[in-house]
Amino acid sequence: MYKLSYRLKKLSLYWVVALLPLFFIKMALANNTNLPQYSDYPAVVLCKTAKPLNLDFSENKQAAVFRTRLQAAAKQQPNFAGHYILTSWGCGAFCKTIAIIDAETGKVYMPVPNDSSWENYLVGWSYEKPQLDSKLLVINAQLTTAPRSNVNSLKGPFRYNEIYYKWENNQLVRIQ
Repeated sequence: MYKLSYRLKKLSLYWVVALLPLFFIKMALANNTNLPQYSDYPAVVLCKTAKPLNLDFSENKQAAVFRTRLQAAAKQQPNFAGHYILTSWGCGAFCKTIAIIDAETGKVYMPVPNDSSWENYLVGWSYEKPQLDSKLLVINAQLTTAPRSNVNSLKGPFRYNEIYYKWENNQLVRIQ
């Protein structure tokens, strides 16, 4: 009787150890089902190849300061939202500039996300590879737990957030 009870306990423990990771994987997948997907924000692909562009700075006069960088980017193939070229470059500590070039018209947009609630906490960011057939832009932000004005906050701890935007009416609009 004792051996049977011991074997059942041992077998039960094996099942718990084997099934527990599956439970956590299922929970993680369940939590991600509500996240925006590229397919949720489709874009009609209008052009797939690079063509010579005359850049139009009428939408953003300040973009002309980055003329050389933008002219180099304009030679690339569209990579975002149907017919746009999404590009970025570093501009100093805690600074990164993003530009979106319309590959059909040459208009240059330098969008500022429509929410700056996290801006004072931002230490660094990058974006996931954009997709030509989607208007979704996923920003991977590294944030401090205290405002950047506090020098000690730059030592951490940090948290990482994915921030979701859609390209709409020539601006980035936050989704979540």
